[in-house]
Amino acid sequence: MKIFVDNTISVRIVRALRELLTERDEAQGNQAAVLTHLQEKFLPDTVDPVWLGELAREGEWVILSGDVRIVRMEANLRAWLESGLPIFFLSEEWENMHRLDQAASLLKCWRDFERQARSAANGSAYIIQPRSGGIKAHTPRAPRAERQ
Repeated sequence: MKIFVDNTISVRIVRALRELLTERDEAQGNQAAVLTHLQEKFLPDTVDPVWLGELAREGEWVILSGDVRIVRMEANLRAWLESGLPIFFLSEEWENMHRLDQAASLLKCWRDFERQARSAANGSAYIIQPRSGGIKAHTPRAPRAERQ
C-alpha cells in the first residue's frame, strides 16, 4: 500500500512513522507500506490539483490529509474526484493539537487506518478523529465558489 501525506502533517511525523512501521513490518515479516510526504515527492508549494493528478496517473495511492477543507474548493474537489483515490482526513481538531499529540494520536489510530485504507473503495473519503481514533465515512460538502 502506498500512503501519500500532504503538508498539513509534519514531514518529521511522517519520517518517525515510517521508521516505526518499517521496524514493525520487518519484525512481523510483512511488506512495509510506502509512506511518502508531499515534500519528498514534490516542491513544498505544489498545489493540490497538481499532486492529485500525478498520484492518479501513478495509481494505487491512499491520501492522508490534515485539511478536510481540501475538497471545499472547486478545483481541488474536481481533481480529487477525477483521481479516484481514497482520501482520509484528520478532523479539524487536529489543527489545534501540539505536534507531539498529533504524532501520538496518529500512532493510536494507525492500525485502524491501515485496515480501512486497505479496503477503501476508489474515490471514497473518511474522517479520522485523532483523539478517539474513530474513522467514519465522509461526504464532502459542495465547494464554495472560486474567486476570479
